[in-house]
Amino acid sequence: MRRPIPLLVLLATVVACSSSSGPNNGGGGGGGNSALTVSSATPSNGNGALTGITIIVDTNSAVSQGPAVLVVITGSVGSIQHSISLNILKSDASIPNLEHSWGTDLNAPDGFTLCDAGGMVGSPCDPAKGVADLALGTITFTALPLTAALADGDLSTLDGTIEY
Repeated sequence: MRRPIPLLVLLATVVACSSSSGPNNGGGGGGGNSALTVSSATPSNGNGALTGITIIVDTNSAVSQGPAVLVVITGSVGSIQHSISLNILKSDASIPNLEHSWGTDLNAPDGFTLCDAGGMVGSPCDPAKGVADLALGTITFTALPLTAALADGDLSTLDGTIEY
């Protein structure tokens, strides 16, 4: 005789399969209607539209500027893997820092770029070119330029919208 599955087990399974469709669920999943393109990359193997986008969200993050939402975006252009990690301040939805790395092995990336609020490493993040909407759970990049993180001449530019 088959035993019924308890309702709490079913609910836990549904919650564990979060698609990260909103800013407060803290899950990870597919990029939904997300589209992101990397251009002007040095080295140029980072150029192209990302496919297989996966997004992980931590709504309980913090940076020196205050409480934040951490968003980690991964995807690939052919065999080149990309990882984009950014924080969104809860106070004003600004993006104080963003890091982008790419290569066949992200533990030893071919390219590593960033923008930094303090401008101490790389350039400051241009608030007009990286816009987050915490209520909608979206981030829109409009030709957001990123500069070398390691003083090695790496560059990249992000365009597109991410739904998390």
